Amino acid sequence: MAIDWSKLLPLPASDGFLKAVQDAIDGEALDLLKAVDMAMARDGLAVPPQGSNARSMTLTQIENGLRRDVALHAIHQLAKRVDEVHKAAAADAESLNQTVETFAKALAEIQENGFRYRGFWRQGTHATRGEAYTENGGLWYCLRATTDRPRNESPDWNMCARAGRDGRDAR
Repeated sequence: MAIDWSKLLPLPASDGFLKAVQDAIDGEALDLLKAVDMAMARDGLAVPPQGSNARSMTLTQIENGLRRDVALHAIHQLAKRVDEVHKAAAADAESLNQTVETFAKALAEIQENGFRYRGFWRQGTHATRGEAYTENGGLWYCLRATTDRPRNESPDWNMCARAGRDGRDAR
């Protein structure tokens, strides 16, 4: 009988898990002890009697070996998970660094060239980078030269401020 390690790991922290591990080890140890007894009998060696010190030592050695296997497998699984988390964190950090760099460049350009408000957007307008227009109540910043109308789907525009709700009583 082989232990199905996938049912035991990853390691949940519960008494039920520890009992499952102990049961698997006990069952596996007894199966291995039976196999050792059969091999010894086949080879004409004296099989230690039930309850003898030699038999207890053999069973203890098998159990200790299985516990070591469980521990090594758990450590291996944990190391793999730590590596996966590390790689994901590194990728997230790289993506964040690129985003921050993009915003830093845009801010530096705005600080250097200014933010040029040109009024309301009109069909046929030729907008250039750094200009801002009002469209549908929102303020839009032009990222590159375009004649497209400002909108969320356009890569040429970035919304700076969304239109607010209309007030009822102007308070």
